[in-house]
Amino acid sequence: TIDMVQCPEIGKECSWALQDDGSYIQTSKTTPGFENTDAGYDTWLKTVGYETPDLRITEVMTANRSTIQNSAGEFCDWIELYNAGSEPVALSGLYLSNTIADRMKWAMPDITLGGGQYMVIPCSGGDAPMGEADFSLPREGCTVVLSGSVGNVISQVDVPRMEEDRSWALQSGGIFAASAYPSPGFVNSQDGCSSFRSTQVVNGPLIINEVMPSNCSYLMQ
Repeated sequence: TIDMVQCPEIGKECSWALQDDGSYIQTSKTTPGFENTDAGYDTWLKTVGYETPDLRITEVMTANRSTIQNSAGEFCDWIELYNAGSEPVALSGLYLSNTIADRMKWAMPDITLGGGQYMVIPCSGGDAPMGEADFSLPREGCTVVLSGSVGNVISQVDVPRMEEDRSWALQSGGIFAASAYPSPGFVNSQDGCSSFRSTQVVNGPLIINEVMPSNCSYLMQ
């Protein structure tokens, strides 16, 4: 026996890779034939002819009670993607998941996301219709992963336990934080939240005309 490695159970499309300090770790950045480093991973991607698009997960909500609804009219979890590049990106062949262990769980629809544009994906779970992810996001926390056609991780966000109607949003400084101003499809800011809310206003002939929160003598039940 020249060498022997005890490999535990690991996630799909992951490898058990030797590190510089002599230890092994599970990694989604597989590097067959190259060094087990980020540089080796980038080199391997180039050898298979893959160019990583500049797509980012920018906002996630795991306990949605009043923001967006899916096609069935239900308030469901959601994920926001952003094309940070200037060129359009075809989403066909990309995947979304709620776990790094199975990161090619849901195939993205065959649409193109223009440069500087956002896309919000409802996570409806179960028998979700086309355009809605067939998994949900655990409120207790999860890892949201956007992967490419060869299983490579394009964007990954670790989401902690969230309160209702709070999003885990990418801030201007490049870090994620809990936000009380969810803005699916818009910039992650209070102004972005206001812009989102303005799209949710329904104009019609029926309006609330008068309210009395402390009625003592006008009307009896």
